[in-house]
Amino acid sequence: MSEVTPKPISHFWSTEPDEFGVPLNFLGPQSEDFYGAIGRIALLGALLEYRVLVLYQALVGARQDEHTQLSATQLIACARRDMPRLRDDDQRSGIGKFLDDAEAVARRRNDYVHSLWPVQTGARLFGWRPPRSKDSGESVLVVETTMADVLHDIEWFVTVIKSWDRVFPYVSGRAHLRAQGADS
Repeated sequence: MSEVTPKPISHFWSTEPDEFGVPLNFLGPQSEDFYGAIGRIALLGALLEYRVLVLYQALVGARQDEHTQLSATQLIACARRDMPRLRDDDQRSGIGKFLDDAEAVARRRNDYVHSLWPVQTGARLFGWRPPRSKDSGESVLVVETTMADVLHDIEWFVTVIKSWDRVFPYVSGRAHLRAQGADS
């Protein structure tokens, strides 16, 4: 992986397109390694959202076409709400840990994917975006990182997504569901 290399200042304002047809002054002259990392983060986020959806559908016995309009954050909240359906405390704990990790990954993914990454110099990467909530008390959300940290986050995303393989069997059959009217 290469670190971000400073470009001549005239390059920052260039309206010439990059190899994908995007004017250089739209996104700034980032390294292809950076763009590749952000692309992987976006795609891993989509995979995580899909896995949370499938977990929730199995948890509540839903069809494959149900709950598809919910975001990852909404699916996580629904899954937490419906976790008492599980009979086993260890299974609830395992799925709860997965949901905690998935929520943290989704937040970090949003930091990367929804931020603008202006001109970078040196090894530090700087991204920013307006807050979604007007009540946040912040005028801007800032992400400061390095390529090494970005790569570490990608490894973490992969680890969390792989952990789904361990918890999905808890809900993949209907045996996990409590009988109607059973005690909690």
